[in-house]
Amino acid sequence: MISQANEYVALKNPVRITDDVEVWLGDLEKIMRETLNALLQKTLKSNGLDIVNTPSQICCLSEMITWSENCSKAVKSGKLANYK
Repeated sequence: MISQANEYVALKNPVRITDDVEVWLGDLEKIMRETLNALLQKTLKSNGLDIVNTPSQICCLSEMITWSENCSKAVKSGKLANYK
């Protein structure tokens, strides 16, 4: 995959192109989702962002998820006012 920002992401698995366009496009969509999900999971588990080798949308999504989790923890502990 190549984004509009020219970020290249190799697919997790190859997609076989056949005469049945609807089938291989469906397969392509599935593999694209699986690839991006795997990148997101890897990014969430890592210590810090690898902004050089990770697509920007995955970096942004990872940061939003982490921020939301931290806000939720702060609310539950009654320390939201202290969270910055």
